[in-house]
Amino acid sequence: KFEASLPDLEGLGITQVWLPPPNRAMVGHGRGYDAYDLWDLGEFPQKGQQLATRWGTKSQLVSAIREAKSRGIDVLIDAVLNHKLGGDTKEEIRAVEVDPMDRNREIGKVETIEAWTRYTFKARKGKYSIMSWNSDHFTGTDWDARRRRKGVFKITGPGDHQGWNPRVDSELGNYDYLLGVDIDHRHPEVRDDFMKWGPWVLQETGASGGFRLDAIKHMDSQFLCDFLRHTRATLQRPDLFAVGEYWTSELVYILSLQLRLI
Repeated sequence: KFEASLPDLEGLGITQVWLPPPNRAMVGHGRGYDAYDLWDLGEFPQKGQQLATRWGTKSQLVSAIREAKSRGIDVLIDAVLNHKLGGDTKEEIRAVEVDPMDRNREIGKVETIEAWTRYTFKARKGKYSIMSWNSDHFTGTDWDARRRRKGVFKITGPGDHQGWNPRVDSELGNYDYLLGVDIDHRHPEVRDDFMKWGPWVLQETGASGGFRLDAIKHMDSQFLCDFLRHTRATLQRPDLFAVGEYWTSELVYILSLQLRLI
């Protein structure tokens, strides 16, 4: 549908568009914000789905972006780097429940829960990225599968967990956790995988417009700076455009982050 509408968009003088997240979602009708596998752009039969995501196959995406570019329209990739959903298997982990309205206040004791924190991407078979994910790579979850209980759970183990990331918005005490399983951007394996993904997704799709970054008030601000600087340097595009989603009534927060990203 997007490719078919390009003549009309060109006629209107449109020079830049933001497409929905191209990645594999946890369910077939997912819009991509329920991010399962960023390295699958509609190429592998994962999560009980055929090749196509809700928006189409990878080849259709690349074709549409190529046609847009020929008409002088840049495409932004919507990057969902904050969380994952649709884990392949559960793990027993150690966690503590926190107050949803004050994430710094623990309201229970550390206990063993079951969480969907294991991501193996078997159908992709290590193509593009060999990383598989486990609880080491996350800070929190909202579901204890053992007791079928919903809440906000801060992961404490196994492994070396540092708690919520302090470099996030201070709403609700600490707004690191948003939904699903929350990604820990301090983990070296997470950082390495994302640093590879940034340049790759723009080169693989031909999307020269840059990024729309989802839910950045919940993400490590230092990681965001590093991610954009690395992608710009790798592609030799110091002017690569990026816009972030940050819901707040306090302009000072946005300005301080904007100054760091310039």
